[in-house]
Amino acid sequence: MNIFKNAWKALVNLLESLPIDTNKELIPIILPYLDNIYDFAQKSSPTLSMLKFIILILGPINKNCNSYAIPVSKPHKRLTSFLLSFILRLVKWVPHNLNEEAFKVMDLLMYTVRYSLKYVHIKAVTLALLDKYTMRSKIHKETMTAFISLLLDHDNYARIDEYTGPQDHYIS
Repeated sequence: MNIFKNAWKALVNLLESLPIDTNKELIPIILPYLDNIYDFAQKSSPTLSMLKFIILILGPINKNCNSYAIPVSKPHKRLTSFLLSFILRLVKWVPHNLNEEAFKVMDLLMYTVRYSLKYVHIKAVTLALLDKYTMRSKIHKETMTAFISLLLDHDNYARIDEYTGPQDHYIS
């Protein structure tokens, strides 16, 4: 993993030094690897090394998304769509995962697609974080705080799906 980590950082640094959209170049590189983790997560909880890998590769993408939201070009739409699906798959494993990295991955995913979240994502994350089997720790509290802050952010709040949940506005 150290060799990949160093190679990845070198690639990101190289791309950031060029006058191009870094994310547009990184997305086609990372999607096949994320697809493999996504498929694995269908049957089993992601391993610690998979979680660390996701943190490593989403870091630069997330760093370049701080401006407002992920740009709307085709590779970015594909990544956003993929990450929204990945959230729904990952939250199934959060209550049974003992690795703190699962919360770091949730933070990265939620922040990266914060302007594309729908009711289904918010409900799934809320239920996972509040599940009685979810590990309670400092990182869990930080993730809860970040998630609530993300939901209460005025700019984000106006975009959340015009609420398409149950008619009584309660989580069932």
